[in-house]
Amino acid sequence: MTAAGDGRVDVIMPTYERPELTVESIRSVVEQSLSGWRLLLVDDGGSPGCASRLAEVVASDERMRLIRRRENAGQQVARQTGFEHSDAPFVAILDSDDLWLPAKLERQMEMSRAGRGDDVVLCWHRWRSASGQDLGMREPNSSATDRLISSNLSTPLIPRERLVKAGGFLPPGRRPIRNWHGVDLYLRLMATGNFAVVDEALVVCRAHAEQRASDSFSSANAVREFEYVLQANAGFLQSRPVLRAHLRGRLATLWSDAGMPGRGLRTLAGALRGVPIGSSLRVLRRFGPRLARSLRSGAQK
Repeated sequence: MTAAGDGRVDVIMPTYERPELTVESIRSVVEQSLSGWRLLLVDDGGSPGCASRLAEVVASDERMRLIRRRENAGQQVARQTGFEHSDAPFVAILDSDDLWLPAKLERQMEMSRAGRGDDVVLCWHRWRSASGQDLGMREPNSSATDRLISSNLSTPLIPRERLVKAGGFLPPGRRPIRNWHGVDLYLRLMATGNFAVVDEALVVCRAHAEQRASDSFSSANAVREFEYVLQANAGFLQSRPVLRAHLRGRLATLWSDAGMPGRGLRTLAGALRGVPIGSSLRVLRRFGPRLARSLRSGAQK
């Protein structure tokens, strides 16, 4: 029997100091049309007041469990903590500022059962402003690069066996990272098997004034973490030179955004070595203009 034969899903939701957004995200899990879920809510070192509010909500449904960490360690560690308390054949991730449409898990489970049963199943996601305005839809492109760079971490339904094979959310021996752990996760999942996509926007990402993980992506520390992710997955990327070139092109723009356009230019030049000309041109078209603007801006200062 494939994993899809047992439709139980453990939903892992890390959260830190955003109780009201989290409560709304929890509600979107409770409203799922698929009934066989359990929510593992990981409070990542939040204040006693926040923990008390979350405990009150979790106590209202026996399918929910609150796991408290003493110290804030970031989403990657918090997800791994939740995973270590899970046992369902499927794992789904939900960020505490995102929402699921009611059919999200059901649609993904249907696709899993119709396929091999061990595919990681993604879906599209939609952005919404703080006032409720629709800001547009993002789909996981068939391009692996686009999936890795832009796919939202609230979208995947992951067979447990795939996640175990990939090393969980934080593989043994790896140092924890606070940025780009999504790229790291998708790289490791890609190395273990296939992806499928439900062609519907089943996740809503909300714009809000509270802190987001992506707020620090252009910092020098975040760029070094992106570089670390590429180094940690170098063995897999060696077999995917075009994917590696695109990711190093992304690294080049991050160095530029962090105020080091010269390093970005050198990184982009290195990314193109040994890559077919057609792929090199696509990398240049995608990342070159942004890097060029940064270089011009720096020259004018």
